[in-house]
Amino acid sequence: SRLRAWCLEGRHACARLLALGIEDYPQTVGLTRALMLGYRQELEDRAEDAFRRTGTLHIIAISGAHVGMVALFFLVLLKATGCPQHRWILVLGPLLVIYALGTGMSASAVRACIMACTFWAAFLFRRQPDAPSALALAALLILMVVPGQLWDAGFLLSFGVVGGLMLFYPVLVRPLQRWLVNDPGRAEDASWWRRATRSARRALVALIAVTFAAWLVSTPLIAVFFHLVSP
Repeated sequence: SRLRAWCLEGRHACARLLALGIEDYPQTVGLTRALMLGYRQELEDRAEDAFRRTGTLHIIAISGAHVGMVALFFLVLLKATGCPQHRWILVLGPLLVIYALGTGMSASAVRACIMACTFWAAFLFRRQPDAPSALALAALLILMVVPGQLWDAGFLLSFGVVGGLMLFYPVLVRPLQRWLVNDPGRAEDASWWRRATRSARRALVALIAVTFAAWLVSTPLIAVFFHLVSP
């Protein structure tokens, strides 16, 4: 299609821009293009094997995290310009579609694109956004177009990990907050140091809960598909 061809041309243009000034360092160019645009074919076999053995291959695959970072970047700009929240989807939606098309339309990128568009479109229609509904709609739309994705490792990992985060994160974060965050005494009476440490503990608890929830779901799937268990 003309739209996808235009998106891919933009991807090639971005790849050329990322190499400016560092042409003499092909390893760096390859890694940067893999991280930003999903050009894994330019990555050295040794580097890709290191990512695979350490269980961090998803970093160099265009995934929901990449789409989320792009969405966050544009949301900050939209908020700074004073654009009403219910109109954010009118700008954010087309930009995310262009990014998903231009980076190869991997299952995780398409999933994240549909979820983000569904989530933020709720404000346009004066409805409450709901992440599980957005996840279910993304799976339904993808399987309607390509039913064979149901047996694809990327599809199962992408939807499995996000579903696991929704299911296990609340269960894990509550006991951790009671153990590490709760502090006797009223928050408004605490010193700035105690407030700062409480905020730092809250961020640490969220990070631990998210990481462990994702690990619980992804580890058995990675073991089945790739015969690898990386702690």
